[in-house]
Amino acid sequence: MAKAVFKPSRKAVDGLANSPQMGAALARYAASKVPAIQAVAPKKTGAYAASIRARPAVVHTPFVKKASSPKVRNGAVVEATVPYAAAVEWGTGAPVGIRSKARRRGGKLVPAKLARRGAQHVLGNAARALRKDLS
Repeated sequence: MAKAVFKPSRKAVDGLANSPQMGAALARYAASKVPAIQAVAPKKTGAYAASIRARPAVVHTPFVKKASSPKVRNGAVVEATVPYAAAVEWGTGAPVGIRSKARRRGGKLVPAKLARRGAQHVLGNAARALRKDLS
């Protein structure tokens, strides 16, 4: 007896990924996670946490296997809109130092980087937590 093999249609999958329904679903999912992100945000004045929002976005995918694959897809972005959001995320303090060598952490290679004091990394930490939630 021959084995049945399912091969999805690339056009159908691309059509689904670029459909308005997929964009709306991704935006709803991102918006559902905003309260959890706001809960861990620093609240000195509350303006930073209040400025965190989700919005629909077009995601560019420059690295695709085939030239015929679409370069843009529906997506969603969670962002903080206050002018000082970068200072909260990356810090404004003096550099602690440059880690000169890449290191392995959890089996993954972590590149050399400049570490700064005062960084909160609210959205970065939330993104890592959400990735675990998706898997």
